[in-house]
Amino acid sequence: MGLFVCSKCNCVENTALGWYWSAHRSKEMIILPPDLEKYHGKPLCSECLPEVPFVDNSGFTGIGKWHNRFPKQHVDDFLKENRNYELEGNGYLRYKN
Repeated sequence: MGLFVCSKCNCVENTALGWYWSAHRSKEMIILPPDLEKYHGKPLCSECLPEVPFVDNSGFTGIGKWHNRFPKQHVDDFLKENRNYELEGNGYLRYKN
């Protein structure tokens, strides 16, 4: 399971459930509200990315609430409990062998 740290709230999120893989293309893909503009290009968890429209008006992405697939946990607490993970510069949590 790919994990990353949300740029806004610093919680640990799954790459398949949050806005991670497309974050680097966010300005091309989605319209963020003014209070979230500074997070363009940065990964966001499911709670921090509200329902926002795609720039081509083809639909929406984001849900603006935690998905409850696993408990929401701050990265510091996660790393204390899971010493086999390390944080990379891009916010990705890598599993150490």
